[in-house]
Amino acid sequence: STGARLRRLDESAAIVILERDHSVSFANRGLPYHIGRAIPEGASPPLQTPESLAKSLARDLRTGHQGTRIDPEGKEVEVRDEKRGRTYRESYDKLVLCLGAEPVRPPIPGADDPRVDVLRNIPDMDHIITHLDRGASSAVIVGGSYIGLELTEAFRARGLQTTVVEYAERLMPWLDPEMTRILDYHVTTHTVDLRLGTSATAVRRTEGDRFAVDLSDGTSVEADVVVMAAGARPNVGLARDAGIEIGPRGGIV
Repeated sequence: STGARLRRLDESAAIVILERDHSVSFANRGLPYHIGRAIPEGASPPLQTPESLAKSLARDLRTGHQGTRIDPEGKEVEVRDEKRGRTYRESYDKLVLCLGAEPVRPPIPGADDPRVDVLRNIPDMDHIITHLDRGASSAVIVGGSYIGLELTEAFRARGLQTTVVEYAERLMPWLDPEMTRILDYHVTTHTVDLRLGTSATAVRRTEGDRFAVDLSDGTSVEADVVVMAAGARPNVGLARDAGIEIGPRGGIV
């Protein structure tokens, strides 16, 4: 969006966009609905491609290129080109950081297991679909907010026995209780195992490449798929290393 606005303001500017992933424009809210097959199979999530954006807005858009360090005094960014396995430096007059957020993995044993999923981008979506297509019949979702509930709907649409673990006493706890009571009831009518006021304390591998999720109430739930939908935090590592001030809640000031 910033690149498009800059092009409208200046038709002659050299605009370079560095993107570490391989998708540059997609509706991330649609990802759970691809998983649940509400969006027909074969329909593509990306709204734009690097080629279409380069053609329409004359931008140098480099996918698979990750900024690894900023040199503010020299006005350069160190870039890792994953495809070619090389590192180079890109100079700039103006630098815009659009680093977004990264999914939170709770600080509990097993949360960083590569088989434990999060949902932020298209590779994450493909990862979850791969696990489901291997014959999964049950899932545990840690987090009862937007992504967690959208995935709950997707998993139930695919026939999975689904458990939602939410540490607050109700789903979407920032909403008024009168609203969330209706939401809690609606979710349970779709035979979802709703564990409110409960947190996950550990994720363990069990036999047959399944998981057991230990809960704060002393119980555990077994599942084929585990997804951490416990929110997101600002992705500020690159900014912090460059000396940019970070606020008390973890965002760029």
